[in-house]
Amino acid sequence: MKKLLFSLFILCPILIIAQTKSIDQFYKTYSGLDEVTSINLSGDLLNFVLNDDDDDSDSKNTKITGLRVLLMGEETPVASKDYKRFIKSIKDEAFEELICLKDGGEAVDFHLKENGSVITNLLITVRGKDGFVLLSIEGNFDYEDLNKLDIDMKGADQLRKLPNKRDEIKRA
Repeated sequence: MKKLLFSLFILCPILIIAQTKSIDQFYKTYSGLDEVTSINLSGDLLNFVLNDDDDDSDSKNTKITGLRVLLMGEETPVASKDYKRFIKSIKDEAFEELICLKDGGEAVDFHLKENGSVITNLLITVRGKDGFVLLSIEGNFDYEDLNKLDIDMKGADQLRKLPNKRDEIKRA
């Protein structure tokens, strides 16, 4: 598994450049630990794996340029203060909170970064007593594309409830 991830890392240097500094630093800090599963995929590899004959699916997939995942079990090494520092640093890099869901001891946070009307990064974190998950999706997509993302993760169904345009989002 480590050899495969290392090979992907060597073949996809553009992905490292595309990631934000905060996500890159957080990923590097935790990806090497034994109790952490880390995945780092380029958009080209994702498109190769996900490509099928459905034109709608193909157009959605080509908008993703990178994917990073960190999975940690109950013994997560991410301390609360480290997570708060990470969230502060991504906000300093122009990420904004899109959705925050709390259910008992679990919290699911969705942050995104935009360049004009184009979403360049969707960051999802899940924190709870069962572990920690970080999912970072890089690309060039819009709110309508977020509605089409099929992520099997607690709280991800909220993405399908978003309006198709940013200015249609109701603010509190």
